[in-house]
Amino acid sequence: MSHEYDDPVTALAIDTAVSVALRLHAQRRAVLLDDIAREAVDAVFCHCVTRAADASMGHTSPVHEGLIAEVTRLVRLAADDCVVDTASEESFPASDPPAWIWRA
Repeated sequence: MSHEYDDPVTALAIDTAVSVALRLHAQRRAVLLDDIAREAVDAVFCHCVTRAADASMGHTSPVHEGLIAEVTRLVRLAADDCVVDTASEESFPASDPPAWIWRA
C-alpha cells in the first residue's frame, strides 16, 4: 500500500508492534493474545492506518485486521521460539551422549 508521503506500514513498525505485544504479553498472561496484538498495533501505527480507516468503514478495516493478524502470528512464532530455546537449554545435559565406560 503506497501513500502520498510515506508508507506507515513498514517492517520496522511491525517489528516494533511485535516487541510491544511481547512485552505486554509477558506482563499480562491472562489477556488474550489477539487483544494484546490489537493494543500494540493501535499504540505503534498512526491513526491514519487504523482508526481513520475503521471510521470510514464503520467497523475494523481490513488493513487494521491484517496488521493485528500479522502481529499475532509473529508474537506466536517468537513465543514458540522462546519455549523451544528454554526447553533446549534445560535438556542440554540429557542430550549429551553417555560416557563410554570400559567394562572388564
